[in-house]
Amino acid sequence: MLSRKFFAALTFIALFLNFAAYVSAKELDLDDWVKLNFKGIEHANKGNYKKALDNFNKALKIDLSNLPELTGNSAIYINESTLLTNMGTTYLRMNDTDKALEYLNRAVEANADFAPAYNARGAVYYKLADYEKAILDFDKAVEIDSTYEEALTNLRNACIKSGDVSAGVWNGLGAAFFKIGEYKTAVECFDKVIEVSPDNVTVWGNRGAAYYNLKNYSMAIKNFQKVLELKPYDIVALSSIGFGYFNLEKYDRAVQFSQMVLAQEGNNKPALMNLGNSYLKLGDTDKAAECFRKIIELNPKSAVAWYNLSKIYFDTGDFENAADCGEKAVALDENYEDAWKLLANIYTKLNYSEKAAKAQAGATVAALNNVSARVNFAGRALRNATSNYILGSVTDG
Repeated sequence: MLSRKFFAALTFIALFLNFAAYVSAKELDLDDWVKLNFKGIEHANKGNYKKALDNFNKALKIDLSNLPELTGNSAIYINESTLLTNMGTTYLRMNDTDKALEYLNRAVEANADFAPAYNARGAVYYKLADYEKAILDFDKAVEIDSTYEEALTNLRNACIKSGDVSAGVWNGLGAAFFKIGEYKTAVECFDKVIEVSPDNVTVWGNRGAAYYNLKNYSMAIKNFQKVLELKPYDIVALSSIGFGYFNLEKYDRAVQFSQMVLAQEGNNKPALMNLGNSYLKLGDTDKAAECFRKIIELNPKSAVAWYNLSKIYFDTGDFENAADCGEKAVALDENYEDAWKLLANIYTKLNYSEKAAKAQAGATVAALNNVSARVNFAGRALRNATSNYILGSVTDG
């Protein structure tokens, strides 16, 4: 049963639209729709549910049939189902589950592919302790949008409450949390599978991958070793153990497992890279260079392999070959900051001051480009996080 604390914590997240984009199209109805939806959300946040419902009802009466073609989130959320979902969730806040279901059923009927409506209806069933129906709705929301974190969390909570969920559901849920980067929760889901299906080799591998992404390399290795017990010589498990040992700075073991991969697949590029890097750490530059040359033979466009080979030549005093490999690395990846820096050092050693200055400038530009890319990515993530028109419907864990 949902708690009062849960309802107090429910949050409506509003999308601040750029109204100017619509003014030029002279679509005042759209502007009014957005304002009314926002006001409804604002009132709901303050617990003024009657005013919230009044605003949502007014927005429902606006005819949006003659709108210009919408794109992005606007195309998904500026519609009848959004308002019906918000109204249903408002009634859920008011503990009127009958009215909530009435509006949420209408939202689903209006748009059978509208994930928030299924998520909100699932929250109503969850409150009613009808976990079977709640799971079906949350699962449908995730089926429509596999990155819908709120629905994933709700599905997990409903599965826990139900206590009668198949291993396949838990595995799928873990895979979905893994996909959105929630590796700790993914591990918890995979734990549920292993409890009832301890010989499920796929789940041991999935949990190992989740631990690896959590940088818990020791636990990752243990899980992949279990994979090898169930499926000897599994390439993915052998390779993952090799990378795990490299990150734990156990380079001899990393070499051992990389070689086991290559014994089965001699052209396995990740294993060759891990083997080369491990040899570098162990100070065996000849064997490391051999690995990187093999990678280049298989993939001449591997900027990393060219950079690693350049570094080996530089460290052994062969600056001409180091320069040649370094130039190939930056030609393949102009934003390879470390390769530009190494190239600047190489040309400094060769007393080519003009080329050294050019390489240093390349490093500066690459650094700026990399920072810009990170800022743009963060900006997109922030916009995506705040750009939704739907009331939150989060169940208690």
